[in-house]
Amino acid sequence: MPKKVAAVPKKNEKSKKIVLAADPMGASLRMQLKKHLESEGYEVIDYGTDCAENFVTYFGISAKAAKAIQQGLADKGIVFLRHRGGRWNYSE
Repeated sequence: MPKKVAAVPKKNEKSKKIVLAADPMGASLRMQLKKHLESEGYEVIDYGTDCAENFVTYFGISAKAAKAIQQGLADKGIVFLRHRGGRWNYSE
């Protein structure tokens, strides 16, 4: 079976595919951003987590988002991580 290849935007065409992910403490912020991005016309791939009670590791969720970009499913990603006494870290 041939490998699926993502469509590459033309030179002047702005891509609108983005992946979002968060650890349990970032779930609320991720959901707010998702609503905003969708209202702006972005196609959002959401890797959760769904709520603070649904435990995932930050490195696991970050790797999942990075792999989606590597595979061409999204062009950019934002991962929300909260650790070490409440500081927010994010990567784009």
